[in-house]
Amino acid sequence: MVKATSVLLGGVCAAALSSATAAAQGSASEIGEVVVTATRRAERLSDVPVSAAAVTAETIDRKGMRSFEDIARLTPGVDFSRGSNLISIRGISTSAGAATTGVYIDETPIQTRNIGTGRTNGSPQLFDVERVEVLRGPQGTLFGAGSMGGTVRFITPQPSLTGFSYYGRAEANDVTDGDTGYEVGAAVGGPIVQDRLGMRVSAWYRKQAGWIDRIDYLNSTKDAPIVLDEDSNWQENVILRGALRWEPVEGLVVKPSVLFQETHVNNQPVLSSGVWESFSDVKKGLYRSGNRLSSPGDDRYVLPALELEHDFGPVTLISNTSYFRRNQKTVADYTTYLGATTGFIGATGPLFQRLPNYYAYADIVNRQRNFTQEVRLQSNGDDRLRWVAGVFYQKNKQRSFENIHDPLIEPFTRLFYNQTVLQRYLVPVIAPDLRLFAQRDSTDEQLAVFGDLTLQVTEELSVNGGLRYADMDFKFHSLQEGPTQRGRTEFDGAIGEKPLTPKFNVTYQPAENHMFYATAAKGYRAGGSVRPAPAVTCAADFALLGVTSLPPTFKSDSVWSYELGAKNNLLDNRLRVAASVYHVDWSDIQTAISLPSCGFNYVANAGTARSRGFDVQADLQVTDQLQLSLAVGHNKAKYTSTVDGPGATAGGPRRIIVADGDTLGGPPWTIALSADYQFEAFGVPAYVRGDTSYAARNKGLLPNQDPRTTSYDATAIQPPATYLTNVRAGVEVGEWDLSVFADNLFDSHPVLARGRESRTSQLFFLQTFRPRTVGFTATIRR
Repeated sequence: MVKATSVLLGGVCAAALSSATAAAQGSASEIGEVVVTATRRAERLSDVPVSAAAVTAETIDRKGMRSFEDIARLTPGVDFSRGSNLISIRGISTSAGAATTGVYIDETPIQTRNIGTGRTNGSPQLFDVERVEVLRGPQGTLFGAGSMGGTVRFITPQPSLTGFSYYGRAEANDVTDGDTGYEVGAAVGGPIVQDRLGMRVSAWYRKQAGWIDRIDYLNSTKDAPIVLDEDSNWQENVILRGALRWEPVEGLVVKPSVLFQETHVNNQPVLSSGVWESFSDVKKGLYRSGNRLSSPGDDRYVLPALELEHDFGPVTLISNTSYFRRNQKTVADYTTYLGATTGFIGATGPLFQRLPNYYAYADIVNRQRNFTQEVRLQSNGDDRLRWVAGVFYQKNKQRSFENIHDPLIEPFTRLFYNQTVLQRYLVPVIAPDLRLFAQRDSTDEQLAVFGDLTLQVTEELSVNGGLRYADMDFKFHSLQEGPTQRGRTEFDGAIGEKPLTPKFNVTYQPAENHMFYATAAKGYRAGGSVRPAPAVTCAADFALLGVTSLPPTFKSDSVWSYELGAKNNLLDNRLRVAASVYHVDWSDIQTAISLPSCGFNYVANAGTARSRGFDVQADLQVTDQLQLSLAVGHNKAKYTSTVDGPGATAGGPRRIIVADGDTLGGPPWTIALSADYQFEAFGVPAYVRGDTSYAARNKGLLPNQDPRTTSYDATAIQPPATYLTNVRAGVEVGEWDLSVFADNLFDSHPVLARGRESRTSQLFFLQTFRPRTVGFTATIRR
């Protein structure tokens, strides 16, 4: 890997130097500047002393980005898990507890807490978005407890009071070894009353093609599959948005808006895009799932918001009020899960031939209701003293249901155990067919005050300090009952915390085009409650841990981040380089610990970790026609302490959850190279664009790969090194941009994940890239 990386970097550097020399001898235009609001005020990205990336609407179209996964692939220091929509920044991410990355739509945080089963974070789709900002490192002062690793902000376009604008996009595509997809969307905005009242509305629909066939596993072989649902993992996305801008009097701006987004997945296999290893061959384009039932899922949210701004001259008062209402519902096939956890499973699926009509499924519902109110006062202008001060209140309510239906539970139990349900589980079935009923409720409430102050000591030197104080309360209720639970488990609890998250920054800017900075910042995440695991069902795992029950709660965790960075514009603003090096200490890590025999997990504070690395983003305008971009990220994140399980005793056997030196996962190296060449063809402007990304293999041991831990699984793998290439070519005819593209040009299909539902199961699920997708896109923008 090191040799390959060195060769690649050497080639890129040589090409860049050669191109820079050619550009210096000829003429080339400057690279355009992007204005961001990473510090809650509008500034050029080059002037913000934060390790940040910004992707504009034009770039989204130019590179054919359709989700945050596409942005993460080209952004150093950022990793994205498609199975859960979890965003990892600089190695800071876990699937347990609250999210470690703050996700904002304009001024509203929308990230969620993991309190049950099947929850994912709701990243917006990329249509009619003005830009996406990615802020690396803790942003706890200005963006609160959900931004321990960093913050991602989706900024939507604002209505104009003076002129009309419109935007449209349509696409048709075809997936290799899969189905066809398409999309259509439009946005329009402009004044209703000139200089007083403006509006913007948009609507978008996308059908994403599937490529995984759902087969009848009981009567199929790998060479002779019986297909029940061809290309079953298709999905649909809908976005509707409306916004107004009203300026009734000078200095006052009223901005109401509402955003609706819905995602429907027809069949969501295990591991999201997972296929069954026993019936598939990803190298040959054979993608199959043996789910007994289809597993449809819906994720719907609506976000009304009201933002008020009043300019008082030297200061501006800003208020944002919003209510985020989200419902997720999945009907999940649990036939294989029950086969795995009861021991009746083989390499080709559950061993239910003696009960051929057997099936089980779960209704999984996650609901989120977030009320957010923030009021802040900030200075205007470029005075020597610039400041922001505010108050933030949020009340988040979540509810999670998981109901496992087993219509044939009685004949199943009699056939395989020679017992009745009551004899086997000591409790009856919950009418009419519930094997398990689970409900979990939580309420996160916080009141915070924050301030951020920058003092311009000299023309070149400035110092910045920020502090956020929060009073946080978390309350929860958990109820589980039924045969799977072997009875009824119910408990309530509460956690109260008052975190302080400071930030310190020194910036030196000797010239307009050169800036150097140093930052120390703290990030924080609140504690929470544990989903109960049934003591009888998980008896073998409990014995391994040396316990009879699990702790009902886990504590908060926090990070301290130290960063040195530089932003430089060179070659008459034709070369822009942003680089940073960082060291992060993570304490009391909230970690999901697998109970591999029974298929449950729980959350514990698993010691300490350290994340070190650097990221570099370079953009070079070689000539007026050619622009190159290079993004390099290096991260090494590992545990720095060994943590014993809850049942460890002095002098007794060690029951290790994580071991010193275990990796937190993620690729240690990421490299992305992009090129954009513009020319004239047949008398009209034309272009060819492409990007290729590389993610190195992590050679460290995950906790479940470490033989010393209780969750050790000899079959667990780390993803291999991966390469992914996208290309696009098109012409610009008036306001229209017409292009053809190929995503995953070389049809790369590495095994990104290999998992199973219990330690003893021989049925494995694989995850890989979406196959090569080719298509045609038409956009219009004014």
